[in-house]
Amino acid sequence: MNNRILTTIFLTAAALAACTDTEPAPDSVSAAGKTRVVLKQEQEQARPIAVYAFRQQGEDFLFDTLFRDGWTPRGTLSVRMPNGRYKFLFASGSGEILTLEPAPLTPGTNWDEVAFEMHPKPEDPSMWGSADELFLQYPASDANRVYILGGSDQTVPARLTRAVSRIDIHLKRGYHDGVQYVEVPYTAPHSILEEIERVELRAENAGLRVTPDAVSGSAAVEATLAAADYVQLTETGFATLEGPLILPPAGGADLDLTVEVVPVEGAGLQPVRLDLWEKVERNEILDVTLWITAGYPVVGVEIGYAPIDRKQDGDSGIWE
Repeated sequence: MNNRILTTIFLTAAALAACTDTEPAPDSVSAAGKTRVVLKQEQEQARPIAVYAFRQQGEDFLFDTLFRDGWTPRGTLSVRMPNGRYKFLFASGSGEILTLEPAPLTPGTNWDEVAFEMHPKPEDPSMWGSADELFLQYPASDANRVYILGGSDQTVPARLTRAVSRIDIHLKRGYHDGVQYVEVPYTAPHSILEEIERVELRAENAGLRVTPDAVSGSAAVEATLAAADYVQLTETGFATLEGPLILPPAGGADLDLTVEVVPVEGAGLQPVRLDLWEKVERNEILDVTLWITAGYPVVGVEIGYAPIDRKQDGDSGIWE
């Protein structure tokens, strides 16, 4: 997991006047007047970004305004906001499975109550499917920064990275030489799809909700990876099945992963179930390689972690 390059979106400032919770700030801010705030998005191909503004009321920061529309072709958005103290939550992605809660946000919604949360399957409330893509502020200190709007123009910056992980399954044929697996390629037009019909995944202890600060809760994610639907064949006849997006386990705990291999009817391979316990972090792929070995019906397994190997715009693809 060394040298991981995080996918990033940069929002930069023309002029920044901000303070963190630990920085000294004026005891009071004049409520009179408004301040011009400029949001600037550098990457032209980046996903649309929603900005949720929370204004301080007494001791709490309560939801005030959502900025989502009105970005110019140059990637800028200029707004005028009443003077005061604010926190800003930047987010890109999310959808029907991983959504901002509570919904809808109201003027009484406290900053501390807000998180992106997984929604269970309608047919089985105890299970969840693949999450949506989601980019949040990174590091978390950016999201917790307090901005004081008091007259002079300001720009609020944020750096976003993926808040989700992914599980991929690689199907190969080979044998173990006592040290490592050695590939035994197929000869075209044959491939490993003649042996395996699908792979069933169940990931226990995946995260349930996420904020820029942390992941919390627990969700059980299920996915069926049918080779015909998900397959990416190599020249050697091996296959990669792109698995579900998940929130990494809370507190850095292990992911409890069950992998069931369902062979094609009539194949020499017997159904196989593997129970794995592995760690996975945000913006990271958990690579599970399943080996059909020469001594049927044995299935070997290797675990790896795939980093992002190049910087890319937030919308230019996932873990290519």
